[in-house]
Amino acid sequence: MNDLEIEKRLVSQSGQEFFKPGLKRIKTFLQDKVISIHQYAPQIITIAGTNGKGESAYSLAELFKKDGKKYALWTSPHINFLRERFESHDGQIDQTLFSDFFLLVQRDAKKSGVILSYYEFLFAQFIYWVEQTRPDYLILEVGLGGRLDAVNILEADFVLLTSISRDHQEFLGKYYRSILFEKLGVLREKSHLLSTLHLNYLQEKVARLRPFKWDNFIFSQDDFSYSNRMLAVKAFQIITSSKLTAEQLYQSLSPSYIARSQKILLGEKEFVFYGAHNIDGMRKLIHFLKSKAYNNKESQEFTQVWVSFSKRELKEIEQMLKILFNWVGDKEKIKLIPFKHPKAIDFQLIHGQGWDELYTTKNDLTQALNSDEVSSKILVCGSYYFIGHVQSYLQAYPECKSC
Repeated sequence: MNDLEIEKRLVSQSGQEFFKPGLKRIKTFLQDKVISIHQYAPQIITIAGTNGKGESAYSLAELFKKDGKKYALWTSPHINFLRERFESHDGQIDQTLFSDFFLLVQRDAKKSGVILSYYEFLFAQFIYWVEQTRPDYLILEVGLGGRLDAVNILEADFVLLTSISRDHQEFLGKYYRSILFEKLGVLREKSHLLSTLHLNYLQEKVARLRPFKWDNFIFSQDDFSYSNRMLAVKAFQIITSSKLTAEQLYQSLSPSYIARSQKILLGEKEFVFYGAHNIDGMRKLIHFLKSKAYNNKESQEFTQVWVSFSKRELKEIEQMLKILFNWVGDKEKIKLIPFKHPKAIDFQLIHGQGWDELYTTKNDLTQALNSDEVSSKILVCGSYYFIGHVQSYLQAYPECKSC
């Protein structure tokens, strides 16, 4: 089975991917395999935070790979296809293996009578793969929160905390202290916490939770990407006792990954992708794009912005659009584009809210790309699902080039 066939079967049996908090289902189903993994004792690195988890996870994986370490990386969500969530030192999981593990999990779940969610089912596949390949390091990106996320069935030796801000408040609470509590639910007494917390309030809250070991690093707030990658660098130095300096390790990292500063060329048009799926993420992105850290590298400004969002409160979407509009300054440059995905915002809810004339075209991607208005350098931002949608669309063109 290919990825599309597997995803259709997964949705058919588990429904679409929506957060279903709780560890009972996945703990019960994976109990024996978790014991097996803990017995062979890989180093487990769990990465939590509101924004930046993926960039820290990919950066740490890249450093392990360059150093010849055997690792397995779990990330969420996928951008273009399911197997992106399963990576190792040898690359993404083989299609045949991925299909085999899907069938094994499906068989065992049916025997046990446990009904796994979409996310839990894929994580179970990952655990089956890990038990067989036995990497020395596991890098686990938390899907949502931490305390009730499936990755928390494994006991973390190291916890990386990238950021704390308000998102998914219906699950994590409205206050920083409750969000922090949920994120740090992946900690164990043996864990070593590495964080990039700037607020004294949050630092004080963490300090009261100790006796675990904790290092907090303050990096540039102008460049959120630098902060995410440097957190991975510091973790790598501590985990491997690397003799290389932090700057040497940072400079060795690739300039982009699948949803952060990745570029795609289509003829004379250049598309640059930045995931920014919540208010804090959008604010950090714009702060970065206005900073010297970005403008020293990029000479040509964006002449158009394509944006779309996954389901969230309308007031949050309005705030993100205002942040974009204040940065761009020209409403004609912003294209709010519909896309098809179970988690995509319903544009019928957006129309009539006073944004139609200010911010949006009612274009789909075909109309947007073929419009005479399409410019030479386009920022694509917002939901990671939207980014995947645009990337898949562009990659269907023979002349498309990734860089």
